[in-house]
Amino acid sequence: MIRRFFYYLLQSEQGYLLAHYCEQDSSLAKIASVISYVQANFAQRLNVNELAEMAGMSVSVFHKVFKQVVTDPPLQYIKKIRLNHAKSYILQEGLAANIAAQRVGYESAAQFSREFKRYFGVPPSRIDENAGFISKSNNGYMK
Repeated sequence: MIRRFFYYLLQSEQGYLLAHYCEQDSSLAKIASVISYVQANFAQRLNVNELAEMAGMSVSVFHKVFKQVVTDPPLQYIKKIRLNHAKSYILQEGLAANIAAQRVGYESAAQFSREFKRYFGVPPSRIDENAGFISKSNNGYMK
């Protein structure tokens, strides 16, 4: 029964991804291990050259394959992970924006604020615990 299940999975429209992922030396598996590393170490200084080396790829190939898998370039992906964790720290733990910024690996609170506002549409100081964000017009809420 299990063999039949895997057969049907592999024959499905996305089956080639499963097969590719199962190959330990595949590009997808290598990128998956880098993604796991980034998610576990997002607050550390992450260098794209080192991540490419970890995947056993040149930097240019790493960028290309990473973007194919994740749809974002590596640095953009890292930034999104950090900003989402910072948002959680601010909302769930009540941390000040500058403390949350440090906790997720930003060295500059000003840069963190700019990137937070660019990504979420509002500065970190305007986050509301119940709605997620307070709208700029104060007429309602936006997520």
